[in-house]
Amino acid sequence: MAQHRSSWCSCGILRLALLPGIALVALISLAGCARPLAPSPQIIYSWPEDGAKEIPLDSSIEITFDRKMDHQSAESSFYVNPEVKGEFDWSGDTLRFVPGEEGLGQGEKYTVKISKGAEDSRGNNLASDYVFSFSTIDPVEVVLVSPQQVGQRDDSITIMFNQPMVSLGMVKNVKGENFGVTIRPEIKGEFSWLGTSILTFRP
Repeated sequence: MAQHRSSWCSCGILRLALLPGIALVALISLAGCARPLAPSPQIIYSWPEDGAKEIPLDSSIEITFDRKMDHQSAESSFYVNPEVKGEFDWSGDTLRFVPGEEGLGQGEKYTVKISKGAEDSRGNNLASDYVFSFSTIDPVEVVLVSPQQVGQRDDSITIMFNQPMVSLGMVKNVKGENFGVTIRPEIKGEFSWLGTSILTFRP
């Protein structure tokens, strides 16, 4: 009676068949023996968020990966348009780009790209480029001054800006400073905020 013995390896099939009057025959299946590639690294967080507006000029740009990356390849795959001078800093799996002393430009729209040339510590690349954009705060402008003509000496002066100049929590706490506003000829008085974008001067 013919006897059949079979055994399997983890990366394929090795089948040994003992047949009457026939030499040992080995059938080897190599299908599936190739080691599967690790999945591509993923970017799981980025800041500023895509489409964000009014980002402060001293902000950094952060990219968080889902694994340990090859720092050199990740940094060389980082692009900002328009170009910004700065330095890279790593904290765990987060790449942080810190702009130089000039910071970001006012009223600029920036596009950030991490190209698929970025590799993890095992040499696996991003599956595709990762792109997002954000805009910085506009230049500060005075949109209204009241009164527009010379009034009485004791009239208050109101100056309205095109964007918030102080946080809401500071509105009642910040008084007495001129915030870069100069009155000529000099008049003694006090500056205070009405909301976050309206500055008043009371003689």
